[in-house]
Amino acid sequence: MRGHSICPDACQLVRPLNERGVALWEFALVLPIVLFIALGVFDFGKLIYFSIEVESAARAAAMFGAQNAGEAITNAAGITQAAYTEAPDIKTSGCGTGQSPGTACFLGNGAGAFVATGNTAYYGCECPDGTDVKSASTSCTNCSGGQHEVYWVAVQTQATYKPFFPWNNIAFTGLPSSYNVSGYAKIRLGAQ
Repeated sequence: MRGHSICPDACQLVRPLNERGVALWEFALVLPIVLFIALGVFDFGKLIYFSIEVESAARAAAMFGAQNAGEAITNAAGITQAAYTEAPDIKTSGCGTGQSPGTACFLGNGAGAFVATGNTAYYGCECPDGTDVKSASTSCTNCSGGQHEVYWVAVQTQATYKPFFPWNNIAFTGLPSSYNVSGYAKIRLGAQ
């Protein structure tokens, strides 16, 4: 009888008393470490998700503004709404110190979440080589060498993410209590 034990059931009952419950203790020691790592993966995943949403919001807002020069110049509210629509999981109110853990909020409670390049203008023109950048408040003139101006819409979105778990309360991590994420999109307009 090859492969069979002489005492298959009786020998298992004779386990030493000092080995009983060892698996339970090992599980109890490993479980907090596994949960700690799982929480870190969860929070990091949400941070990445919100950063992708903020970037997509900038792209959607710039595409809305790039429909024509009139939209870019006169419809700032429409551009802002396009960004909010693209990022439905990012809150526009209840932000700041009262922000719930595991959420993201546009900076400024939604107001002023969208700023332009250099915080001055979100519509402008430049020469094709990237020189002579002007905001919409300045008239665009022909570039040197017969080149024509390139009109653009630029949108920068910013949000803050408050982690689900307060990592900053753990001394050795050195992590902040919240993370700022931003997105930027610059899209050329059609012929003017």
